Amino acid sequence: ISEKGTVYTAMASAVAEDKGDSQIAWGFTQSRYLEDLDINRLADEIVSGAVSLLGGKPVPTTSLPVLFPPYSFSQILEAFFQAFSGEFLIKGKSYFDDKKDQKVAPSFISIVDDGRLTHGIMTRNFDDEGSPTQKTQIIKDGVFKNFIHNTYTAKLSGEKSTGNGFKATFKEPPQVYPSNFYLQKGTGIKIESKTFKVIQLLGLHTANPVTGDFSVGASGALIDGKGFSQPVTGVTLSGNFFQMLKDIIQVGDDLRFYGNFGSPSVLVEKMVLGGI
Repeated sequence: ISEKGTVYTAMASAVAEDKGDSQIAWGFTQSRYLEDLDINRLADEIVSGAVSLLGGKPVPTTSLPVLFPPYSFSQILEAFFQAFSGEFLIKGKSYFDDKKDQKVAPSFISIVDDGRLTHGIMTRNFDDEGSPTQKTQIIKDGVFKNFIHNTYTAKLSGEKSTGNGFKATFKEPPQVYPSNFYLQKGTGIKIESKTFKVIQLLGLHTANPVTGDFSVGASGALIDGKGFSQPVTGVTLSGNFFQMLKDIIQVGDDLRFYGNFGSPSVLVEKMVLGGI
């Protein structure tokens, strides 16, 4: 069995300078079709990100609502997807091990892995083991439903492969990896009080997908519903992924994909912003 497909990628960075201050923003976009590769939108996003950080400085340590734009929360999902993996399940490392059919998030939260998603970067008819791909509902209406599996983890856990057996190289055995993994869009976000809007996260590779804990460098802006905006740099954002899921209070309608991970904007009720 075989099939062919294309993936086009554009990456860019922008440097903004003003009065001796210099800020850099980076971004990328991908598409299965060249005509859908929106380079102008990419340029607008990274230029806006770099310029909006000019004059930024740390703020006093505080706890406040945090707005994650699509790219930032897609990064969060990528850092913690292993918690939903059959590999973590059979090793006894998954937080969701004993939580099947239990409520783990608000009822407006649904997370999906869809190997058949139209125009998805990882869309295909079968995985690297030849198992048919499918749409797997991981969290539905706030309730944990399924892990993603390859044939090995499915057999050991008494379940069926979800078509998520992928090989990094031809020498390695298939690992459990997402196809098109995303948080489903909501109805929109309305900012009503002072909120930290994330523009960049640094160090997510240090996040712990077993415990869910993370503490990363962050840049962004303090905003409110009246147009106020104050650039912020040199701070840390700390939290726990599993608690974050429970603390999400609004989900945007602006679903975007970055590679095979996607998310709309997400507003978390409260997180710790570490500054001066």
